[in-house]
Amino acid sequence: MTLRVSVIVPSHDRPEGLAAAVESLLHQTHLPDELIVINDGQADIDASLQARAAAAGVKFLTERRSVPSAAASRNRGLELAGGDVAVLLDDDVEAPPDFLARLESLYEADRQQQVSGICGQYVEPTPPGLPRRVWEAIAGALAENRWAPRVSAARYLRLPPGLLGRVRPAWRLVGGVMSLRRRVYQRYRFTEAFAGYSL
Repeated sequence: MTLRVSVIVPSHDRPEGLAAAVESLLHQTHLPDELIVINDGQADIDASLQARAAAAGVKFLTERRSVPSAAASRNRGLELAGGDVAVLLDDDVEAPPDFLARLESLYEADRQQQVSGICGQYVEPTPPGLPRRVWEAIAGALAENRWAPRVSAARYLRLPPGLLGRVRPAWRLVGGVMSLRRRVYQRYRFTEAFAGYSL
């Protein structure tokens, strides 16, 4: 089974980062089927990005939004996506060349489609002067009380052999490097209650 992969990149006035992110996606060992850039910044998207995507054989869509909002831009990208899996990347993420191939192999190993989404590991730096355990406690408390659900909706299921040791259940996914199955991204959206480029 070959999955169709849509990559969505919300962008806000970071043309250099966006160019590097797009280049990394066009040099994947398994290219995306479509690349969707949602621009809600003041700067225009470099027209050469579309030409480079076309030369690589990747469908390239871009749309401008007038109101800056990471969540709203992600949601618009999801509305345009046509893939079996939607990958959401921030505009400063440079994916290693085997990123999409490895991600697709995880989804394909899950033949019963128990895994709804996969997120890249997120390591939050500890601010200077704070012990790591103190920072983890503060960050966890803020996340739990501010925007995380009180009870995890994740069910702990027996994973197929192809996923053992490769994925693990999570309370929440980080938007900067995240992927979702079509059945999930067609039904659910990011909350747009947080304006601009808050978390």
